[in-house]
Amino acid sequence: MSRPESEAFDHKALVAQLPRSPGVYRMLDGGGALLYVGKAVNLRSRVSSYFRSRGLTARLLSLVARVRDIQVTRTRNESEALLLEQSLIKSEKPYYNVMLRDDKSYPYIHITEAEFPQVRYFRGSRNPRGKLYGPYPSSAGVRRTLDLLQRELQLRSCTDNYFRQRTRPCLKHQIGRCSAPCTGRISQQDYAADIRAADALLHGRSEAVIEQLQTEMDRHSKALDFEQAAKCRDRMASIRRLQHEQAVYVGSGDADALAAAQHGTEVQLHRLSVRDGSIIRSRTHRLRAGLGQGLGEVIGAFIAAYYLENPQEIPLTLICQEAPGDVEVLSEALSAKRNAQVRITSRVRARRAEWLRLARDSAEGALQSLLASRADLQDRFAELARLLGLPSNPEIVECFDISHTGGSETYAAAVSLGQQGAAKQRYRRYRIREAGAGDDYAALAEAVERHLRRCIRGDALADVLLIDGGKGQVNAVRPVLERLGVEVPLLGIAKGRDRLAGRELLIINGREKALPPHSGALLLLQQVRDEAHRFAITGHRAARARAQTRSVLQEIEGIGPVRQRSLLRYFGGQQELERASEHDIAKVPGIGAQAARAVYEALHPAGSG
Repeated sequence: MSRPESEAFDHKALVAQLPRSPGVYRMLDGGGALLYVGKAVNLRSRVSSYFRSRGLTARLLSLVARVRDIQVTRTRNESEALLLEQSLIKSEKPYYNVMLRDDKSYPYIHITEAEFPQVRYFRGSRNPRGKLYGPYPSSAGVRRTLDLLQRELQLRSCTDNYFRQRTRPCLKHQIGRCSAPCTGRISQQDYAADIRAADALLHGRSEAVIEQLQTEMDRHSKALDFEQAAKCRDRMASIRRLQHEQAVYVGSGDADALAAAQHGTEVQLHRLSVRDGSIIRSRTHRLRAGLGQGLGEVIGAFIAAYYLENPQEIPLTLICQEAPGDVEVLSEALSAKRNAQVRITSRVRARRAEWLRLARDSAEGALQSLLASRADLQDRFAELARLLGLPSNPEIVECFDISHTGGSETYAAAVSLGQQGAAKQRYRRYRIREAGAGDDYAALAEAVERHLRRCIRGDALADVLLIDGGKGQVNAVRPVLERLGVEVPLLGIAKGRDRLAGRELLIINGREKALPPHSGALLLLQQVRDEAHRFAITGHRAARARAQTRSVLQEIEGIGPVRQRSLLRYFGGQQELERASEHDIAKVPGIGAQAARAVYEALHPAGSG
């Protein structure tokens, strides 16, 4: 049991009992909360170093002052201690450790485990069967790469369910984007060769595959098997085209360049991934450092946290702006994960020095951009506080917006903006259930009440509530706050008479107020209003798209639920059905020529283009 904060901590007695062996130590405060996790070759020596009277940084002094207990776990060696340390940091998130803050789910390319693997876009838990490639800095990067793979290697992207139900090639085969393994248009052996080519390309090792294909082509040519030789030739050409389109900077090597820029505890670390001499990936990671930690410590913590969690990303060489303190231990742990010797260095020349410069420039630019946008945003929050007469700057401003189609299928969105930017973990969408069609006032009241009740049960309340609308909308929502006992400022933001941006009217305490177009408070409220509008619209469009085709089919005379399911199952979804010709629709079992004509005309009304 941990000691109270006020109780003295006898570190000498504890240290005397610690082993002189490798392991992990956990420092706890008086309430038992984990403050810090560390690893050591000699636990007694390492822990005792925290309690020396001199030479401690501000960060360590702050840490030691709060420590009331230390727990240790022995390990067989320091490499094992490193793995355990990173596991604890990831799961427990101790306050004084360097913590990765970009835990949002980044997109990957996923090649599934199957007889004919699917190549698809993936975002989520990193535990799917098959292989993951990434993460990519944006969804656009993933989709661009997938487009290249489908265009050149014709790998399937359809779901397993769709794949199993096919009896004839789909439209993608007709336009040269799929080799149609679902209908036997390609052998398993040839498809596997294309998957190997994709794997090599995504790992940046395409030259080895090209050499192998060259050997196979020569062998087939000598055996006068010109059909197989031509297949090898075509695959080589496809890989070279992919290689050319993905190459950014040609040099030599298999390395990641890591550089960071720091301001207080805020760190932007940039990772430049080079494979086969080409920069194939570039990404900035946002980190939080402890007080007094230098870039070497931060980079070392990142290497352990990121690469041990993502072993498929480990390169043969890590080029660091500043050398981490535990180079040998990190290298040993990474080498064990990679099954190859991994080198960590900060001394580079020529081409590798250029990679490091690119990474450093990117990190510094990202930090400058972050600090500038944050300062601007904080100034806007301060101006809003002055406008509303608040004793301190609000932490969270939350905005509600409504989206519907002609009064039906109404959705509400709630988005939050904090001083660090969008607080997306607080974003919510609500499908309006009780309000009548077209009654925006009642819809807003319903959404706000459901959202506030949710906040009262667990989520924190926002400091300011904003309604996208004028006096009517605000007045519809105010009774909800009074009924729930929520006392926060309630504002409205309405378009002015000319409906021009920058001339909006604010509803404050029931009165309209116009602010100058460049007012920081107005810009802040416009920003969160626009984000709420975007979030509401995208959610509504997605729901409408899902229902659109099914609703069209429901309106066709003679097309009941059984035929609707047959059509969607045969074509694998609404998009393929919409692309099908009348002749293709007539081939669906149970759908004759007359019904096919009715379906086609309903999906392609006259004048629709």
